[in-house]
Amino acid sequence: MGLKCLRNESAEDEIYGITEEWAAGKLLAEIEALANHHGFGALPVENAEDAYSQPLYEERGEIQQINDPWYGSRKAQGPVPLYSGTPGYIEVAGNPIGWDTENVLRLFCGLTSEMIKELEVIHVIGKLAGADNLRDWW
Repeated sequence: MGLKCLRNESAEDEIYGITEEWAAGKLLAEIEALANHHGFGALPVENAEDAYSQPLYEERGEIQQINDPWYGSRKAQGPVPLYSGTPGYIEVAGNPIGWDTENVLRLFCGLTSEMIKELEVIHVIGKLAGADNLRDWW
């Protein structure tokens, strides 16, 4: 396997290359079995869907089910770090489209209410339907 490269601390690329070549022809189950038998760590690479479907992440609070007022019921990444005495929580998945547009145009572009209204009328800017006046709710 050419393990002389392991003596060189800057041989990261070479080590990764050897590892990739070794793993390329193996199934996940084979690698997991070898890891268990020989005592090395091996985990599959997960995409977001994989991670969100792991019960352990929900049990630990890393993935939480939320009821967002605009987007409905959905899973979201929980707050980090996880403190037992002061647990965090999530109220919304994210702000609706156009939530901050008016404030940004006022503060950074110096636009007046009339100018902003003109842009809304000609559909240059806009808000997600139903998002008006929801800052009061928050």
